[in-house]
Amino acid sequence: MLQSGCELAGTVEESDFPSEIADDSVGADDDETFGDSVVKPTTPVQQPVVVDAGATTSAPAQQTTAPVAQPTAPAQQTTAPVKQPTAPVASAPAPTAPTAPATASKTLQVSGRKILDTCGQPWVARGVEQLAGKAFSADGTYANLASELIKTGSNAVRILPQIAEVTASDLDAMLSAFEQAKVVVYISPGDRSWFKRKEIRDVLVRHEKALILDAFQEPNYDDVPRWIREAKAAIAELRSAGYAAPLTVLGSQYGRDLPNLLEHGQEIVDADPLHNTILGWQAYWGNGGWYQKQAGMSLAQAVEKSATMNFPVQVGIDLYADANDPMDYQTVMAASQKSGVSWLWWNFWNKWDGMGNNASTDGTAAHLTTAGKTFIQDDANSIAKTSKKACFR
Repeated sequence: MLQSGCELAGTVEESDFPSEIADDSVGADDDETFGDSVVKPTTPVQQPVVVDAGATTSAPAQQTTAPVAQPTAPAQQTTAPVKQPTAPVASAPAPTAPTAPATASKTLQVSGRKILDTCGQPWVARGVEQLAGKAFSADGTYANLASELIKTGSNAVRILPQIAEVTASDLDAMLSAFEQAKVVVYISPGDRSWFKRKEIRDVLVRHEKALILDAFQEPNYDDVPRWIREAKAAIAELRSAGYAAPLTVLGSQYGRDLPNLLEHGQEIVDADPLHNTILGWQAYWGNGGWYQKQAGMSLAQAVEKSATMNFPVQVGIDLYADANDPMDYQTVMAASQKSGVSWLWWNFWNKWDGMGNNASTDGTAAHLTTAGKTFIQDDANSIAKTSKKACFR
């Protein structure tokens, strides 16, 4: 999910996809990759620090973990009552329909570190990610693709539509199925201009109460000022297009840079005029320990730290962080359940999966891989045992 602002040492593999499929998921922003349609580096590598446009050093960028200070006291509210009339009303007023709670909203809404559904109830994502195209459906139809994802019991899915293939009608049908099943949908098209196509925008606005829009996905550079600048621009672009739904912004270094996300996340959230932005951390920190050493935190500590922020952090998990380097996803699931942190698994099914991260063996919920059975059904913190559906008004 990225693009190259400063070159990473090592290589990026695209063996999971035929070239014509991979190209569909990357749009006009050449330094930003959407979804996980581009596979992460095969081995964790030392990240360069950007010094200027023409020079880098081999030392990893120093990470800091201190969060931005949060306000401690709400603005004082006035409580003076409105003066009431003294004369009795001649007749009883006609009964009126009950009003919705003050916290109800037309879209999901961020409140501090929580995400609230449209009924104002806290909601925590438990689900899977999936490329959305006929080649990624067990029977080659979008109806089947949506049906099999719903059967996992997920309360959220992230779909990465193949934008050269998926029509507005296709999108509408999929979103209608998810909405009926009370499943929140993250949308990651790979090209923000897609959000502004009239026929696409009409569909998304119609389903906006059940959507989260991925505004900025996994940049492949280690340049914090650039990340902040471009993330803010992405938020402004989608807000200027008229969307009110929550937006997501993922951290730098393929989404894996948690320390800088925690340190600068409040600045990014504050740039949203609707204050409705979620930060994303791809917790693809393998057992080799490179990212843990750089961040000075274990995976469990990283989740716990994320839960202390005044903005929501949504976590990405999978089986293999890098080639031959599995991650301890069950520890992340347990820590997330304890702290009320959202997570999504990459990915449900991709016939070109070269990393071993598929949850299904054939694109159906009936035939799961060992990892799929664990995180969907069997683990104490699995989707089956922790997923709670959203309320949509």
